Amino acid sequence: MSGEKLEDIIEKAISMGLNCNEETFEKLRQVPLLHLSRMMSRYLTDEKHIIEALFVLSLATTRRKTLIDEEAVVVLKFFLEKFSSLQTIETSVECITRVIEYLSSQRPCSKIVFTELANGFLPNVRLQALPTRVRRSGFKILKYMVSEATVPWLTTPVLRLLLEAMDGEGEPELVLQTFELYYFLSFFVDKNNIVPLKEQYFDSISSYFPVVFSRPPGYSVTREELKRGLTQCMTCPLYLDPCISFTLSRLSSPSSFVKQESMAVLLELFSPESGHDINDLSPHILSVVSHVRNEVIKGVSLGFSEGDSYIRDCMNLLSFIGRRSHGVLSPVIASWIEPAISGALTSLNSGRAICSAYATMFYHLARSDASCGTSLLSHFLPLLLMNLNDEIDGGKYNGFIILSSCFDRIFGSVYRR
Repeated sequence: MSGEKLEDIIEKAISMGLNCNEETFEKLRQVPLLHLSRMMSRYLTDEKHIIEALFVLSLATTRRKTLIDEEAVVVLKFFLEKFSSLQTIETSVECITRVIEYLSSQRPCSKIVFTELANGFLPNVRLQALPTRVRRSGFKILKYMVSEATVPWLTTPVLRLLLEAMDGEGEPELVLQTFELYYFLSFFVDKNNIVPLKEQYFDSISSYFPVVFSRPPGYSVTREELKRGLTQCMTCPLYLDPCISFTLSRLSSPSSFVKQESMAVLLELFSPESGHDINDLSPHILSVVSHVRNEVIKGVSLGFSEGDSYIRDCMNLLSFIGRRSHGVLSPVIASWIEPAISGALTSLNSGRAICSAYATMFYHLARSDASCGTSLLSHFLPLLLMNLNDEIDGGKYNGFIILSSCFDRIFGSVYRR
């Protein structure tokens, strides 16, 4: 250090504070970190200089030729101890982030560093109570703690603390990061650790549904990115059951936007390309068909045509269910589509529009797969013919509308291919 005393270099760095130059930091980086910490102790405990001292120590810790985990933990522990003061908590979070960013550029998070952050950072910082600038730093710490390297240490208590740190985030870019972290956790964490928190995690995720966001000037995040991130989280296998229940409950919303967004999630879940196994979806299909039937009949009753985008999505969902039935036993398929069958039979006197809606539902179910078409015809037609004997002329006429649709559209679509 060219004969310059360490005390003088430290004093100079503290006096310059945020304006301290790189040359001075390079001199401090040549000093063993633990020795430097001891030499700076009077500034680090002085209320007048503590902010500048924390800043200097964090930058003197980074960009060293070597920084072993044991040294990093000592410095991190010191910063974490400053969380008890409102004066220093924001600066401490930012200082920890500087050290973490440097460590992450060198190697994955080690167990000793993870443990220090899990025990010192997560339980002692109410991240959502801090300003956006500081939360951005906090999220860098969270992302360092959540990686393939740290999966073995992501226990249920740690996952609970991570949820508390992220839950309720409202800044768009950080919301997107929240979705990324939630998605990672749902796939890579030991299921025994996250299942006890599954409902809480899904409640946090679903609180963002539907995405309503108009991008302000200067923001890079778009509504489509947020929607895609949210849908990806909601529809992952871990949350399949609560996701279906949640989206079905939103179909009754008076908001056409909420209904449309809910239907989009259901289409994502039941799409043959979604990756969800039919065995996981099957417990929900009866309820889904029942809700879709109700939505179609309600829409038609209100004067919507089959060309309406929402009605069209309902029909597409039935088509997806039909395609999913390939190879499934006929009685099982019949139990899935029973709400449509029973609804049609009890609506024979409800008018041509309603019967036409049922005919269109049957058309989309049957044309999607031969297994579904065969099951529908074998279970529905005998019941329909039996009911026609007891119907008055209007009911018979409507019954023949459905029969005509079945033969003209279902047979024509399924068996001419």
